[in-house]
Amino acid sequence: MAIRLDVGVRLVVEWVEYERHIQMDNSDSKLKTLAKLEGCDEMDILEAATYDGVCPGICVNEGCEYTTQVEPDQRAGHCESCNTKTVKSALVLAGII
Repeated sequence: MAIRLDVGVRLVVEWVEYERHIQMDNSDSKLKTLAKLEGCDEMDILEAATYDGVCPGICVNEGCEYTTQVEPDQRAGHCESCNTKTVKSALVLAGII
């Protein structure tokens, strides 16, 4: 299934067998946790992130659920709870970016 979105610049996000694109780390569970904390599901977060210059991010450290708004391509954002560079954006967690 492909979702086509136009946001000033044409973006095409391919959504093919989502689980196969998730890395072997805790990305899948962290994306689900992020969605739960945001009060929506994973697809809603990913769709919304394509329409904005920022998107939700979450610390990927075990046991930490710190969330914040980050750049869509963020892979090493600052976690204010852990004081580490471990916040990833929802789009990175999903393997889209």
